[in-house]
Amino acid sequence: MARRSRRKSRGGAGFIVGSVALVALSLGIIGAFAFLKMQASGNVVLDKTTFCPNTGPTSVTAVLFDTTDPITPTTQRDLKNQFEKIVASLPVGNLLEIYNMTDQAGELQNVFGGCNPGDGSSVSEWTSNPRLAQKRWEEAFDKPLKTLGENIGNNQELFQSPIMADIQKVKVQLFDKPGIADVPKSLIIASDMIEHTAAYSQYKSGIGFHEYEASAAKREYRTDLEGVRVTILYFERRSSKFDAKEHIAFWDSWVSGNRGEVTRVTRLEGLN
Repeated sequence: MARRSRRKSRGGAGFIVGSVALVALSLGIIGAFAFLKMQASGNVVLDKTTFCPNTGPTSVTAVLFDTTDPITPTTQRDLKNQFEKIVASLPVGNLLEIYNMTDQAGELQNVFGGCNPGDGSSVSEWTSNPRLAQKRWEEAFDKPLKTLGENIGNNQELFQSPIMADIQKVKVQLFDKPGIADVPKSLIIASDMIEHTAAYSQYKSGIGFHEYEASAAKREYRTDLEGVRVTILYFERRSSKFDAKEHIAFWDSWVSGNRGEVTRVTRLEGLN
């Protein structure tokens, strides 16, 4: 009788161990399924034209190239390097808009617009297709921007340099769009920063802030830049009659006076 009892006990213990193992396996399968489902639900649906999330971009970067005067090969190469760094630093979901200035105030040439959709490394191989994501990123984002970078600085000398008006146009045309007001916004300006319009010309008035405030440009180009982080990629002109540091200080005052913030200034290599 005692022997039969021990066999029953061992059989009962085996049954319990097997049941526990089966429950653990089931819970593992359920957990893995739940994890994959959660991962899949986190995949962002992209707009087929802009490649921005359907819910809107997560941040916005506008690049304004001053194409109103030519630059030297040295400055051009440095500018290309800076541009490549900017593109490489953009997070997935960031909307990038690139404009060339013209000599007509507020008449910008839009040369690129779209979000960084993320390359193959930004998606899970379990719930997405990394190869397809990589191809999409290369064709819609990487290749067009590389081509654009190769043509930076191939400029013709124009009659005006309406920097203030063009900053105002970017703000009104892009930063004020519905769905963008509450996301981080950056403005990058590549320019010699010499404002030259009928309303206000630094060639004529110099870079004193008092002269600007007494001009028609103060009211005409007033621009609310609250929440906008500004980077200046500065071309230095050989023929410039004013000090580069003082010139940059003027623009820092102009941006802060319009409630924006200059977060970085890079003086590009070479004299132009």
